[in-house]
Amino acid sequence: MITPTHKRSVETLLCCLLFVFCGSSSCLETKGGAVEIQWVIRDTNQRARECNQVGISHIRISIVRSTEDGTVDLCKDPETDVGRCTFDCDVGSGTTPFKIPEGWYHFGLVALDEDGTVIPPNRISIPAPIFRRVLYGEILDLGVWQITANTPDD
Repeated sequence: MITPTHKRSVETLLCCLLFVFCGSSSCLETKGGAVEIQWVIRDTNQRARECNQVGISHIRISIVRSTEDGTVDLCKDPETDVGRCTFDCDVGSGTTPFKIPEGWYHFGLVALDEDGTVIPPNRISIPAPIFRRVLYGEILDLGVWQITANTPDD
């Protein structure tokens, strides 16, 4: 006779086996490290704002490295393939694929309007880029960044 306790035990065992199987058979393409970043929107009086209230549609991460020829933003350079760098603003966070080559980079944020145009600094203030190291196979957490909107009713 199968009791409810036996049924739960079997279901738990099957779930565990499924988890182990899926975890061992999944393929995560790793060609480098990844970064994760979160953001919040505030006005100059520290009131929370929605992205659409201040005209921000998307947030793009900038991943800048120094080279002998100057600087290169991996998210804008067609020679590099770091994957997704642009995220819907309303989501409040973004994580790149594991495609950033190991090394030191300046990381920043860029606010974009509906047309993909960079929002100028007289409307939006974003913290200065930070310098961090990406390690192969690891996610670098860049923390939470505050974007300040210079709203007309301040």
